[in-house]
Amino acid sequence: MWKQDAEILNTLGIVYFGQGKIAKAKSCFLRASEVKFLPADGPESPMTEILNNLGRVYHRAGQYSKAEDAYKRSLRFAETRFGLSHVTVTVTLNNLAWLYSETGRYAEAEQYSQRSFAILERRESAFEERQFVEALYTLAKTYLRQNRQSEAARLLSRAAEIARRNPGQTMPAAQIALVLETYSKVLKDLHNPVEAERLEAEVRRIRASAAFTVGARVSEK
Repeated sequence: MWKQDAEILNTLGIVYFGQGKIAKAKSCFLRASEVKFLPADGPESPMTEILNNLGRVYHRAGQYSKAEDAYKRSLRFAETRFGLSHVTVTVTLNNLAWLYSETGRYAEAEQYSQRSFAILERRESAFEERQFVEALYTLAKTYLRQNRQSEAARLLSRAAEIARRNPGQTMPAAQIALVLETYSKVLKDLHNPVEAERLEAEVRRIRASAAFTVGARVSEK
């Protein structure tokens, strides 16, 4: 199997995953992950993405050990191919942090989130901004699971500020709304109802605007 075959399988797996056909998606990602990439393939090798996608399939299925293995393989590949501090590495770091947060391994979740922060502090693209917001959100959720609301609020405030800068570029509207909604709930717990209500109103506007945009695009076809 060649690199082009792996790319096709990865794309097909993404389509199946989006359709909720998890078994078919897993089959595609597993087959794509069997490709042996050579140095001559260059840094554009899709193996990091393939293994992350495989990890997400296992993650969604609750097969956490297999998800961790796929993510760790992705991390090793990315570190070897791109370097320890390349932005590509942060995708897998964020995935591992989320997995560990969900499974109660909070110290490890924080470790991977902090490593992602260190790489993304000097952000230069919308992709890096999005990765930074996701890292902030993941660590905030980790803190919330430990009842560390004040620390989570600080992270969510920063995530909201960054996500609002370039809506549609930094993050999709749905993810911006999720960050703001989570932040609103935390503010309520911290007895700041006025700011919480303001954020709730902003969330409603974002979701209404997103729905209107989707409707307009559909009607134009």
